[in-house]
Amino acid sequence: MITVALPKGGLLKDSIRLFQSIGLDFSAFLDDSNRQLEIWDTTHTAKALLVRNYDVPVYVEYGQAQLGVVGYDILREKRPQVAHLVDLGFGQCRLSVAVKASSPYGSALELPPHSRVASKFVQCAGEFFNALDLPVEIVPLYGSVELGPIQVCQRRSWIGGIGQNAEREQFGRNRSPV
Repeated sequence: MITVALPKGGLLKDSIRLFQSIGLDFSAFLDDSNRQLEIWDTTHTAKALLVRNYDVPVYVEYGQAQLGVVGYDILREKRPQVAHLVDLGFGQCRLSVAVKASSPYGSALELPPHSRVASKFVQCAGEFFNALDLPVEIVPLYGSVELGPIQVCQRRSWIGGIGQNAEREQFGRNRSPV
């Protein structure tokens, strides 16, 4: 028997389709009335756990699942001791540096040293700014990161957010892909 950790959210439907293509059916997770977090496929060959994206590599790393589906962004951020077997070809994302539309900065290279940058991807943001040789203070936020420049720290040198959803309309003018 194999246990698979499946991510809630945007990757779930494609993950279920992928497993269906090899004869494992976890489509019960798609039923809105189903509240189960653990189900067997219809052949009882495998079991699936429905977990948050950030938890998928934890379940695999600690042996509660032998296989997991998660985005490369999570693998880069968490750096778990797991094998990255294959790119499944779905679930693309982009991390972006974003500032308010009224900001004078047109790219990440224009940010002043020691700016504050909000991100839920702290490791990835650190790698990005280190590669630019630009020292910044990374403030971990795990909710609406794109609100950081507007709401959280409007004073002093708060610059922007870096995250999957940092490209909302009010930040659309100044973006640099990470």
